[in-house]
Amino acid sequence: MRKYAINSVTYSSSLKAQFLYLNNKGVIVLDRLCTILNELSHGALSIQPSTVTC
Repeated sequence: MRKYAINSVTYSSSLKAQFLYLNNKGVIVLDRLCTILNELSHGALSIQPSTVTC
């Protein structure tokens, strides 16, 4: 299993856990997860795939 890190200062543990769970289980690809999060927050949160590291 790959390990990921997301900027811990910007995003809560709960958000990180949900985000990475969906990606690790293969439910939603990383690029699409970033787009979904941006749309759900009306642009307030903008995670770029490059900020999620293995």
